[in-house]
Amino acid sequence: MTYLDGQPVMVGDIVEINNHRKHQAVVVEIIASNSRQAIEWNSPKGGVMIDDPIICLTLWLDMDEDIKLLRRK
Repeated sequence: MTYLDGQPVMVGDIVEINNHRKHQAVVVEIIASNSRQAIEWNSPKGGVMIDDPIICLTLWLDMDEDIKLLRRK
């Protein structure tokens, strides 16, 4: 999975989420498509698990314009 600018998403990335208000969060896991975890989350295409201080641990299915890489850990 990649950000909109083409950079690969990596565990530990610090991202800015602009979902009603801007805040920072951390990528904690990348879930591969058709993996056991993807099936458990009912998301066969996989996604990115982000630890977000506002909306808690969230599975993002796509990296859209609301998520921007700020820095790598």
